[in-house]
Amino acid sequence: MLLDEPTNNLDLNAIAWLEENLKRHEGTMVIISHDRHFLNAVCTHILDLDFNTLREFSGNYDDWYIASTLIAKQKEAERNKKLKEKEELERFIARFSANASKARQATSRQKQLDKLDIQSIEVSSRRDPSIVFKPQRTIGNEALECSQISKSYGDLVVLKNVSLKIAPKDKIALIGPNGVGKSTLCKILVEELAPDSGSVKWGATVLRGYFPQDVSESIQGEESLYQWLFNFNKKIESGEVRNALGRMLFSGAEQEKSINALSGGEKHRMVLSKLMLEKGNFLVLDEPTNHLDLEAIIALGEALYKFEGALICVSHDRELISAYANRIIELVPSNKGAKVIDFRGSYEEYLASKGT
Repeated sequence: MLLDEPTNNLDLNAIAWLEENLKRHEGTMVIISHDRHFLNAVCTHILDLDFNTLREFSGNYDDWYIASTLIAKQKEAERNKKLKEKEELERFIARFSANASKARQATSRQKQLDKLDIQSIEVSSRRDPSIVFKPQRTIGNEALECSQISKSYGDLVVLKNVSLKIAPKDKIALIGPNGVGKSTLCKILVEELAPDSGSVKWGATVLRGYFPQDVSESIQGEESLYQWLFNFNKKIESGEVRNALGRMLFSGAEQEKSINALSGGEKHRMVLSKLMLEKGNFLVLDEPTNHLDLEAIIALGEALYKFEGALICVSHDRELISAYANRIIELVPSNKGAKVIDFRGSYEEYLASKGT
C-alpha cells in the first residue's frame, strides 16, 4: 500500500482506528506523514529523503531522529574541521608563496588545498523555522468567559448552552470528532460568527491572535509577502517584519514574491509570521498544523510550550497536544448539541482518566 498523508483531515478517533488496522496489515506499506505519533506507531523503517538522496534507517520516527541527529552532528564536526584546515592552508600559501625558501612547502600546501573536498560533506538540507510568540503585555486577572453559547445550522444543533471560563495561564487543547463544532466555537469566541444565544466576554487586557482553519480566504492578492505583513501594522519597523518572515524560512528574494504564488504550507507559515508580529497574549489556533512539515510542527509545539499567555488550539496531532496542553476540552457529539468534557491536566493524564 502507498499512503500519501492518510491522516490529513482525520480526527483523533479516526487516526487511532487507522493505526490499529495498519499495524495488523501483513503486507508492505510506504507511508508519507507529518504525524510523529502515527509514524512511531506504524513504521518499522524510515526512508529519509535529503539532498535528493534516500537513506534507510531501521526503527520508527524517534529512532530515525536520534540516528539522523547524530549523523548530522558528526558531519558538521567533520566539515568544521576541514574548513579550519582550509583556512590554515590558505593562510600559509598567502604568506609564503613569494618566499623562495618556502616555495616548495607552499606548493605542497596548494596541492593539499586542491584535494580538500569540503562540498562532499553535506549538512542536511532541512531548515528549521524559529517560532517565538512574545506577548506585548501580560493578561490581567480575567482572560475569557463565555456563557450559555448556542449555535444551530438549520435543524442541526451544534452547540447548546456551552459555558467556559478560561484563566490567563490556561493552554487548552480543544478536541473532538470532525463536525462536532470545534471551529464553530473558535469563530464565536473570536467574534467572527455570532451565536444564536449566549455571550462572550474578553478580559480588558487581552490581545487576541487568531489562526483560522481555512487561511486561503485571508491570504490573497498580488502584493509581496513583506507588504502583506507590513499592511497589518505600518508603524512596525521594517526589520521586524523581515525578521518574522525569516523565522518562517522566507529569506532574501522570497520575501518579495507574490502572495498568490504561495503553496498551502507557505500560507500557513505566513499566518504564523503575522501572529508573531501581533504579539497577542491569547492565541486561538484552529488546526494550525495543516500543510506544515515536521520541522515546523515541532517548532510550533516548542513555541506554544514557552508561550507566556493563554491559548486554545484545535489539533489532531497528539505530539503537539502533549507538548503544550495543561487543560483538555473535548466536545462530544449529541443530538442536543455537543457535550463538553473539561479536564484540567495534560493530554496523557486525560487519556489515563478515560482508561485509554
